[in-house]
Amino acid sequence: MSDNALLSSSNELTGTGLKRRRKIWSCQECRRRKLQCDRTLPVCSRCIRAGKPENCIYIDDVDMAAVARAVPTDLQHGTLHGRFNPGGPMVVPTEDVVASYTLKNLVQRVEQLEAAQPHEPMVAEQTSNSSIPAPTPGSAITGTGSGRNGRETTMFLGTAFRTKFSGSTHSGLLIGRIPGFPEFMTESFERFPAMNLARKQIHKLENLTNLAEENPQGIRERQLRALLPPKQESDQLVQVFIDSFDCVYHVLHLPNFRIEYDRLWIDTADGNQQFVVVIVLIISVSLCLVSDPVPYPACHRAATMIRSCEQWLKINFLKYSRVQDFQISFLLLLARQLNARRYKQTWANSGQVLRNFMCAGLHRDPDNLEEEVSELDKEMRRRIWAAASEFELQASFEQGMPAMPWPEQSDILAPRNIPDDGLDHIADPRPVQEFTPSSYLAVSSSSILLRHMLNAHLNNLRSEISFDETKAFTERIETSLEDLPSWTDPRSETCRALLSINLRQYLLSLHERQIRQAASSAERRFSKIILLDTAVKMVNSHKALLDNGHNTLKLFCGDHIRAALSICYTYLTLDPQSDSIITCAAEKYGTQAIAAAAAMVKQKSIHLGGDQRHLWPAIAANIFMKLKSNPDKRSDLMREAADEYVSILNQIKCGLQELLKTSAETRSKFNDNTLQERGFPVIRVDEQVLVVPPSLEEWSFEDWNFEDYNKHFTGSLEF
Repeated sequence: MSDNALLSSSNELTGTGLKRRRKIWSCQECRRRKLQCDRTLPVCSRCIRAGKPENCIYIDDVDMAAVARAVPTDLQHGTLHGRFNPGGPMVVPTEDVVASYTLKNLVQRVEQLEAAQPHEPMVAEQTSNSSIPAPTPGSAITGTGSGRNGRETTMFLGTAFRTKFSGSTHSGLLIGRIPGFPEFMTESFERFPAMNLARKQIHKLENLTNLAEENPQGIRERQLRALLPPKQESDQLVQVFIDSFDCVYHVLHLPNFRIEYDRLWIDTADGNQQFVVVIVLIISVSLCLVSDPVPYPACHRAATMIRSCEQWLKINFLKYSRVQDFQISFLLLLARQLNARRYKQTWANSGQVLRNFMCAGLHRDPDNLEEEVSELDKEMRRRIWAAASEFELQASFEQGMPAMPWPEQSDILAPRNIPDDGLDHIADPRPVQEFTPSSYLAVSSSSILLRHMLNAHLNNLRSEISFDETKAFTERIETSLEDLPSWTDPRSETCRALLSINLRQYLLSLHERQIRQAASSAERRFSKIILLDTAVKMVNSHKALLDNGHNTLKLFCGDHIRAALSICYTYLTLDPQSDSIITCAAEKYGTQAIAAAAAMVKQKSIHLGGDQRHLWPAIAANIFMKLKSNPDKRSDLMREAADEYVSILNQIKCGLQELLKTSAETRSKFNDNTLQERGFPVIRVDEQVLVVPPSLEEWSFEDWNFEDYNKHFTGSLEF
């Protein structure tokens, strides 16, 4: 070879020549065989058909001298795609070429990583005792799958500012953890459009029903008093509240309450408006509990009362200087909960109420006050605080959020187990085995710190709970369950059931989490046994209350769906061979319990007329349990679930349509009476209300001055 040829070859390899090589589009094997290549990564189709995928190597458009001299490490960083053939000839590279090519490759690699994660911030160095990395915006845990890096999952959905978040103990997260269940629910809506159509019709009727009762001018004091039913009906509804929820959240002092209540009907003047609001809220709670074959009118009346109280509170701010102010704040939370109003804001609203109570010092024991406080006021402060903190903790658990950290500043004592008649003087509390209206608050206060701590652990994304800690928490909860008193008073059935349910729901979340984090099959089997047993016991507690005619917890609690999904999750994650005993128990007791839970959720949805949060998951979980033993009947079972869901929505739709019609007729009569009271004759022509002004002969000279124009003609006339 001549010197010119050697010089040309050297210039071409070192990149100093003027001639640029053509880009190689095909892989090395197709180029050698002179065939067209489709450049499919990691192996083209021709190499796959030829059975030689190891020969499929792509060469990027880079300096061929660097490619020829590159070491395998450089080739694996992106220069060659596919497998590198170490059997090829090795050319010893020069130091300058290798350094230049490696630097260029590193720059390209850094640019690719920065483009893949443009918003990843720098994380501060962790301390030596930190087992979990610090939070970063890029490390948010979303969705309902398994947590990344051992963290717990949350529900973070939406776009831009239309988002919603639910923490680890939210019952909806169980849906995504049941194998195949989300696909079953989604596929049902896709295959049966009638489900979504019925749901949209319900929402439209709900909006029309709410719009029909809007009062943009607010509620005046006399109008609020006019919401009270006649005295006989009011007496019955107030007694319903005393027999039901006053035994749970005992925030009333019954002797003083009855005196004020009797005075309310004797003195028709406005008087104590705060007490009127208390009565209206009590009646709105009781309307949900009355046994009515057509529950929609009663629930609609309750919703109207709640909305009126909310509008009244916008004008009359609570100063938290009287006991009625605190009672109004708590009773409004309770009424909203029972009527499924603003349920998405329950955690935020209950936290705001608790903050207001803390600003008033309700979390501190009144014995620390310098001024003398009566025994009645001391005990009422303890009761109201115990009720509000209990409600807020339950709302935090259901939303998957941390509760207010009030234990760090609180030194208040638990309410005493003493009847209201003994509060006027210093009296010794009754034994815990003797039931009084304040027994629930007294007993629940003994475990509230344990439940508060468990809620903080379970809803902390960076908190790890080991198996030993899970067993320790389980033993403490079981001890608290064993310490619950065995009351014989008929009024105590609801209280005892609620005390046990509030403790057992933490067992569900604790062991559902442990199943996913268990390091061995023995630990996983232990948690599945407790999960199934606890869920069945919770459903049986609800069922026993319903069999005895107690409907309080059916409307108040939302743990039916948690128990149902826990049973479904346990059953569908069992191995019939290794977990044969648990499988038999789940098939025998679990199927009955989940059917009962679904029935209670359906009754609650029909009763409230619009609360459908848990309706479809409960129906779908009950049907989905049958798929494990009948996988070939998937289409039939899916149709069965869809038909059941649409049937219940049609019942709700018929009730709302009748309610809307009745509301329109009542509203028309109210407008007629209002116009006639103001001196305007009413004439109906084709169902249109015509207002006839007074006769001109009745007008005096002062009337023609139009000084009272606003009084006569600018009232809130609604047609």
